[in-house]
Amino acid sequence: MVGSIPTNTPEAAERMKINMRLEAGKIAPFTLALLSDAGSQVNGQVFGVRNNEIYLFSQPRPIRTAHNSEGWTVQSCVERAIPMLQGSFFPLHLSRDVFPWDPV
Repeated sequence: MVGSIPTNTPEAAERMKINMRLEAGKIAPFTLALLSDAGSQVNGQVFGVRNNEIYLFSQPRPIRTAHNSEGWTVQSCVERAIPMLQGSFFPLHLSRDVFPWDPV
């Protein structure tokens, strides 16, 4: 999946070099803590681990709905549901926009 990230600028190539320092093994301690008896009271949370950082993320909640009393078809989703919801879409961000600092 990392191979699909564009590195066509010097800045992007440098960012990728920094990201390649991330170690999958850094995820294990927090994962095992959650799986332990001491972590048994932690439920329904969304976490992230990036090297030596642990994140608690906000919970996704519905922000808008689309209803069709006749039910949805692929065509009605394309023609009605997506346009109805599109004004509330979140913009796509690069990870460097969300995490503007290097992994610690």
